[in-house]
Amino acid sequence: MKMNGKGLLQKDGKPLKQIDIQNIFGKSKRQTVDIVKRLETLSILIAVKDGRSKLFYINERFHSMGKITREGKFTKLLTTKLREVVKDLKLEQLGFLYKILPYFHYDTCVLSHNPNEQDEKKILFMNRNELSTAINYDVDNITALVKKLEEKGLIMTSRRYGNVLYYVHPDLMYRQANNGDMEKFNALRKMFKAHQVNAISRKTKVRD
Repeated sequence: MKMNGKGLLQKDGKPLKQIDIQNIFGKSKRQTVDIVKRLETLSILIAVKDGRSKLFYINERFHSMGKITREGKFTKLLTTKLREVVKDLKLEQLGFLYKILPYFHYDTCVLSHNPNEQDEKKILFMNRNELSTAINYDVDNITALVKKLEEKGLIMTSRRYGNVLYYVHPDLMYRQANNGDMEKFNALRKMFKAHQVNAISRKTKVRD
């Protein structure tokens, strides 16, 4: 998607064709057709005839880039941070980031059941099993995905009362009206950096 592009999917300035989507997915033609049809049925993807082919738009009711299309709370996915690592991530890892968007707490950057809760004492943080249920992922699969995302500095885990909590980098997802240059978010950025260094170090030791 491009800024103010009405949801049109493009690559290198050219609209995506179905063969492009197939290559991005890494799926067969038949599988891609089924996926596209399913997204159209859910009204997430809009296909418009363009000669012999189609143009594909993301429904701006679900996602928009460059403007606010509806009232209410929403999570911003910041592309600057994502572009730094997107080529090194698999589609499944990107899918994980997409699925956790609704659970990103606006003030703590932790995944929770009530991401709009203002009283920090009442925040219902998600543990691994609860996250697994919420996004319909296998528990062990979540562990493997998170390890990779930790190495990329996008996810940070922390233990509290015997459970693992999941933080998302504030430069990847954000839900504040300000620009994010606040003391608490700057402190969180430093914690993410240290956590990423440790995650990479652990990976190197395992290889050795």
